[in-house]
Amino acid sequence: LYFGDLRVNSDAMYGHSLNVTVISLAIGSFLSYCKYDMQKLGLGAILHDIGKASLNNDTAWKNPLKQKDKDFCSHPELGYRLFRERTDVSPLTKYAVLAHHERIDGKGYPHATAGEKIHEFARVVAVANTFDILTNCSHQSKKQPVYQAVEYLVGMGETMFDKRIVETFVKHLSLYPNGTYVRLSSGETAIVKKQNKNMPARPVVKIVLDKYGKTYKKPRIVDLIESHSLMVIG
Repeated sequence: LYFGDLRVNSDAMYGHSLNVTVISLAIGSFLSYCKYDMQKLGLGAILHDIGKASLNNDTAWKNPLKQKDKDFCSHPELGYRLFRERTDVSPLTKYAVLAHHERIDGKGYPHATAGEKIHEFARVVAVANTFDILTNCSHQSKKQPVYQAVEYLVGMGETMFDKRIVETFVKHLSLYPNGTYVRLSSGETAIVKKQNKNMPARPVVKIVLDKYGKTYKKPRIVDLIESHSLMVIG
């Protein structure tokens, strides 16, 4: 069984694996991994769902964020078994395949491993996998905008994900470049003025239009980190 088997099973699954690889390698570069670790991480990321090729499509495409189907939850172990005896594949690569659905709180699968007992490669792939599921995998549910995916990752920091890895990832995302017009949850329109590096989904904005589209005579500056009742919705 090879990576190309994922494409035979589904182009979307193939594309998802590529996306997870790109995101994982980006995170690895932010964490200053050496090229050898990047190679091991990248191979683990691209093969992370290879076990799904052994499942039927209905099972393989269940939402990993919402269910605990026994057959679906077997795919990390199935993928690991394909490479367990391969001496040309790093144990860390194999482990990334095996443990990408483990959780920091120990409530993941297949072995309910917790905290730093989960190797960092698997913790990186977990973040990359979930981000792509939320923003690109339309077969799961309606695609979420990036800001909602970021809110989810940050909210699940220390429970599902490694908080440090999440923070490292999101602070490099440019969700709303300075000068971008955004719509707020109040219905108002604002211009992004400044970035909050650790919370890119909550920049500093200048609110210029009310919810009816009328221009404010005195626009106000709001830091969305400090204003919990407001958020960017579009």
